[in-house]
Amino acid sequence: MSVTGGSTRWRTFPVAKERDRPEGSDMHARQGDWLVIKGPIVGKTDQRGLIVEVRSPDGSPPYVVRWIQDDHVSTVFPGPDAVIVTEADQNAADAAQRARLFAVQEAIATRHKS
Repeated sequence: MSVTGGSTRWRTFPVAKERDRPEGSDMHARQGDWLVIKGPIVGKTDQRGLIVEVRSPDGSPPYVVRWIQDDHVSTVFPGPDAVIVTEADQNAADAAQRARLFAVQEAIATRHKS
């Protein structure tokens, strides 16, 4: 959908709902999962932390998290801006990132050879 006003054209986008936690469901995690807190504004990076301890048997908060940006460990009760990324999903994302990086490096190397 677009909104026009004078000579400026603005494009609006629907607000994305949290895909990992359907409305009304509770957050659950396991040790080794990742807690990602979405950046509050555009350009602000997400905060990522490795869940090193889950204190409840059903996987609900609080979680003990080691934050990757400064290796700080804290106990967290995640808010609505947080999502859990499973260890398997994070490993798959890391592998995909490595494959993309390798493909770019190969393309650069091939281009410099010609």
